[in-house]
Amino acid sequence: MIKGTPRENVTHPTTALLIVEVSETTLSYDRAINGPLYAAAGIVDYWIVNLLEKCVEVYRQPAPDGATPGAFRYSMLTVHKAGELITPLSSQGAAIAVADLLP
Repeated sequence: MIKGTPRENVTHPTTALLIVEVSETTLSYDRAINGPLYAAAGIVDYWIVNLLEKCVEVYRQPAPDGATPGAFRYSMLTVHKAGELITPLSSQGAAIAVADLLP
């Protein structure tokens, strides 16, 4: 999710309000590699639709990783299952059913 409409975004975006990845075979890569990259880029809302465990992992609050100089991580993780709702930080009035994100 990026700010604005498609007509307003005529160039490639340099940031996003929300990144959602659907993950099965790349789950460990998405957690260990993509997550820290998105945190370093300042993406405040990163979701992984975890097909293996049938849940949505919501990562928020990017912060420096105290264990590794120059590295970043998310300091908040919540896990949501079918039957729950998730609200994107950028759209506080919206609620997305986890079941709608799962196959």
